[in-house]
Amino acid sequence: MRVIGTVPVERDGSACFTVPADTAVYFQALDERQMEVRRMRSVVSLKAGEVRGCSGCHESRAVAPTLPSSLPLALERSPRTPTPPPWGADTMLGYESLVQPILDRHCVRCHGREKPDGGLDFTATRADDGLCQSFRTMFGKLPGAKEPGRLLVSCSNRFSNADVSRLREFGSHQSPLVRVLLDDDLHKKEVSLGATDWLTLVTWVDANAPYYDAFFNKRRTDGGEPAREVYPQFAPFAQHDSRLRPDLARRPWSDNGGDEP
Repeated sequence: MRVIGTVPVERDGSACFTVPADTAVYFQALDERQMEVRRMRSVVSLKAGEVRGCSGCHESRAVAPTLPSSLPLALERSPRTPTPPPWGADTMLGYESLVQPILDRHCVRCHGREKPDGGLDFTATRADDGLCQSFRTMFGKLPGAKEPGRLLVSCSNRFSNADVSRLREFGSHQSPLVRVLLDDDLHKKEVSLGATDWLTLVTWVDANAPYYDAFFNKRRTDGGEPAREVYPQFAPFAQHDSRLRPDLARRPWSDNGGDEP
């Protein structure tokens, strides 16, 4: 999982931007704090020069959209190139490289290995499965506990049904890890995340809290055991070619004017 970038949504709900060709892309609508409002749980992929437009999120494909009385605002200017995140559009959302450093800077002084507050160990201590204990803590797997703890991140279940997701159904808005930073007086006093740390944390949660940023190499040239050592290489994302029309973003939801997909 990687983040290609964000683009503004116009006040009429329109957006117009380019995306990399031959790449599986899915969209999220973000609020002013860069937190997910809603996600598109399926992907789209376009060939070079292909154009795609949407009239809404879940309108019927059997009915032609109503002809607008005026041109969408996003089409009155050149297509936008998504602004990549601080860690780069070619970097996978690896837990150990992006999230654990945030916990090390802001959390482990209270939620360390020895007598952690609330029993929540946010250290990078290796658990028996090779994962950082902090990641296991996010999913209620506390060291030495007989019963599972509460989930600190809210993820969508890939085995769930295909119902249309509701606003703020899961993701950062529903995750105790994020809510405590926004709502709890003690944490608001003791923890102050910079803009990059905040963006990294909520983006990771809204990406469904992935762990690995590499894939298994099952056919090693030395004949050794499979190892997680294959890091994806992404082609540079070219700027907009004025000879081609860009992908046209779907219209965000009616209560989401001014947010970013």
